[in-house]
Order: sequence, then C-alpha cells, then structure tokens
Amino acid sequence: LRFDQAFNTNQSNSNAKVSDYDSASKNFIINNNLSNLNNRKTMGYIPGLSLAKSFNKNRLSVFKSLNIQAKIMEDFRWEDNQSSIAWRNLNRQMQFFRYEASINYNSFNSQKNNYNLSMNYNKNFEYPSIDALFTIVDDINAYNITVGNPNLKNTVIHNLNLNGNYNTQNQKSPYGINAFFGANYNLSQNPVTDSVINALSGKRITYYINADQGKNLN
Repeated sequence: LRFDQAFNTNQSNSNAKVSDYDSASKNFIINNNLSNLNNRKTMGYIPGLSLAKSFNKNRLSVFKSLNIQAKIMEDFRWEDNQSSIAWRNLNRQMQFFRYEASINYNSFNSQKNNYNLSMNYNKNFEYPSIDALFTIVDDINAYNITVGNPNLKNTVIHNLNLNGNYNTQNQKSPYGINAFFGANYNLSQNPVTDSVINALSGKRITYYINADQGKNLN
C-alpha cells in the first residue's frame, strides 16, 4: 500500500505582433485585433493511493510471477490565463477523480520458452484549451473562419491496453520462435471536435463542439 503525491507547475508567455501589408503605402500596419500579449500559468496537484501485490514461484529453471496493481487519484488543476485581449482572460479550477489498474503475468523456462501477458486500464481527462474556448479570429480570410466555444465540456478518456510476447528458450534447437501482439482501445466521452457551416456564398465557418463520444481500436 503506497501513498504518493505529484505536483507540477508551468508558465508560458507570448507576445504576438501581427501586421497587415498596405499595398498602397507599401507599409506594414499593426493589426490591433490580432496582436496580443498572453501570460498562462497552470498548476496541478495529484494525490494518489495505490495497492500492489506480487506472487512469485521458483523451481530449478522455471520462474513465474503475477503482479497486480490498482490506483485511485484525485486530480486538481488550476489555470490562469491573462491576455491583453480582455475576453481571453480566464481563471478556472477543476477537480477530477481518476483511477487505473494493471495486471502482468510472466513465465520463464530456461529450457523451453518465455512469455509475458499484460493488461492496463486507466481513466483520465482533458480540458479544452483557451484557443478552443476563445479563439482569436483572423478575418483576413473571410471565407474560412474558425470560431471558439466557451461552453465546451471536459473530455473523459478510458483507455485499455493489452500486450503479449512469446519466445523459445531451447538452446539446442536449430530455430527459434518469437511472437508478439498488442491491442489498444480508447473511448473518449465529450471529445472536442469541430462542426462546419458551408454557406451558399462559399463562406466556411468552423466552430468547436463536444461530440457524444469517440472510439479508437488498434
């Protein structure tokens, strides 16, 4: 039984200077709608409680082991975004309950073969970025505009991973066999994606939305 804590912090600063070229005067003119200063600070604190158990068996040239682990975590996130563009100023706090589990089995026989099987599962989450919530729209291309959505929800992610390998260990054999397999299943709830409006005029407006779910299997 183990209790651990993780803490991380990050700060990024940007100074975007955007100009438009005036072909008449042949000068660059500052675009005040796009030029901006941005200061982003993030902090994360994750206390976790894990339970692990191992079973081992040895005899002569044979070794077998089974390892099981489960962990629960409370994920606290803070983000403070300060921008010279007033509507991009954002201060938010999030709290999310996470958990993960794994099981690993290994069998080794120095005279025959060695194989390993493992399965891992974890539940995580992602929150929409400031650029997805409050997008800076460059209207220089009036026919292709991306719009943010301040009502976006967090994305919950479930991931299941399976792995296995097998290889022969008989030193007297003139050949050897090696094989492996891997599988991964990912389920996202409320994933951030985009929706598109194509107007008859040819204008294309893209805006961020939450889809119901997304699945991926490899």
